[in-house]
Amino acid sequence: MPGWNGPLARRIGRPARCTLRAAQPARLPGSLREECFRRAAENDGPAARSTHFGMKPSALSEHSRASSSHADSFLLGLAIAVTYFAVTWAISVKINNYGLLDAAWSYGVAILAPIYAVCGPGDYTRKWLVTAIGVLWSLRLGTYILLRVIWHHPTRMCATKVFVSAGRGRPCFLAFFELQAIIVVIFSLPFLLVAFNTRAGLSPVEITGLILAALALCGETLADRQMRAFKANPANKGAVCQAGLWRYSRHPNYFFEALIWWAFFLVALVRRGVGRPSCARC
Repeated sequence: MPGWNGPLARRIGRPARCTLRAAQPARLPGSLREECFRRAAENDGPAARSTHFGMKPSALSEHSRASSSHADSFLLGLAIAVTYFAVTWAISVKINNYGLLDAAWSYGVAILAPIYAVCGPGDYTRKWLVTAIGVLWSLRLGTYILLRVIWHHPTRMCATKVFVSAGRGRPCFLAFFELQAIIVVIFSLPFLLVAFNTRAGLSPVEITGLILAALALCGETLADRQMRAFKANPANKGAVCQAGLWRYSRHPNYFFEALIWWAFFLVALVRRGVGRPSCARC
């Protein structure tokens, strides 16, 4: 390159000088500017490359650690969920009732959310408030479904009995159980994100989300109780429930179920202070 061996090239080639601040490559011709970045990357390594592009090495390291912590916790939750559903599958095979899967799925959040809260460095009030509501939702729904499965076992056999009795039925159902493990981990992501949110205090959006979650939990509980009381009355056999909340919606329990997850989404949406890179102006 013409003129590259002159004083200007020697000045640019020094690692300490070839930065956006000192060497001022923006004032150089395009070819020299590209060569400056290339030589700086070769001589200074990753720390210098982060400085050249406006990110401080300390911020880059913090960002990497935060991303690694998120990934480690996610993988830990996935491993626990896979093991948990494998055990559930083994119990279901033993008692010949695969209805346990629904209850196990609901209990999954009660297992993963506290683990994320313990592992995460997030704000104590935020992460444990969200975890408490999530655990209450999980335990209530899981117990409600589990009791229903117990009451109908073994007089009401699972509809999948014929399929499971076939040669490939049990391995296929193991894969189906493990698919639920992946879904539970995905549904638990709001609790993982909240557990790593180090922002102090609750924002208005987070407060709104927590209130919606609490109201949705109460509404879903009330709807299930009204339906259970309706079915307990022999006079209502074969009739459609139109008592209480069921008068205004065909499935109020599903409505509140959707609402509580939108509430968790709102709380997890507000994130600040988790490995956010700070940029230096050129």
